[in-house]
Amino acid sequence: MSNFSIFDADEFHSSGVISENTIFRTATDFSQFVELTAAKNGVSLTQVILDYCDNRDVDYEDISKLLSTNLKEKLAFEMQEAGLL
Repeated sequence: MSNFSIFDADEFHSSGVISENTIFRTATDFSQFVELTAAKNGVSLTQVILDYCDNRDVDYEDISKLLSTNLKEKLAFEMQEAGLL
């Protein structure tokens, strides 16, 4: 059985690292991870989500339940700016 760790936004903010076995308890936790990662790496929110899905072998459709309302709005704005929505 794998050892899982619960996502800690403060720890992630200071270290910038999450383990492969990190569990996001809420949509807010996952959304914080996405926003902090995008800001630290200077990439889009969309790119962070795509990379996360690819690296963890998660289906893109399955990730929708981990998106907070606030992050969904930011993603929609990002898509509009890129002319994709």
